[in-house]
Amino acid sequence: IAVDKKDGHELWSYPWETMYDVNAAQPIIDGDKVFISSGYNHGCALLNVKDNKPEKVWENKNLRNHINSSILLDQSNRVLVMGATGNYGKFFMKDAGSYGTTIVAGVSPGRGGTDVDGVPVFESAKAAVVATRADTAMVFVPPVLVRAAAIEAIEAGCKLAVITADEMPVRDMIEIRAAALANGART
Repeated sequence: IAVDKKDGHELWSYPWETMYDVNAAQPIIDGDKVFISSGYNHGCALLNVKDNKPEKVWENKNLRNHINSSILLDQSNRVLVMGATGNYGKFFMKDAGSYGTTIVAGVSPGRGGTDVDGVPVFESAKAAVVATRADTAMVFVPPVLVRAAAIEAIEAGCKLAVITADEMPVRDMIEIRAAALANGART
């Protein structure tokens, strides 16, 4: 259901039923396109909405967001990877880079001046942003380090921070969200 943010009346709806009637993943809206996804063996779809009438562009049963939402990331995003020299950071850099993600920097304290598959690694997010104009951070560090790494990237100028760690303390996420709001960023 899409509602008017001013008064809450329904603008349009699209049938998207799951076996448990749960749709926890947030849709992504880009102009007149709406991407929806659900777990519970349902999949995802791209809708085109014109004059408050949704029409399915395509549907895929293989991509299923159970709880977490997808993100809108394209080749215009200049991505820095926090934790670039760890296993997950290295895997992401190689995998995402192979399908077109523009990865411009890695950050790993104590490993600045090195590279991961040709991508330069910096000591700090600030140094990486200054040198590469990175605007997006992917955070692949242990949960205990996520708060500091995400806030560092946001304060360095990244307007989108994607955090992948499990079991994040709620207080840490509240602080990260506050830093994002204060700096005009999204998490």
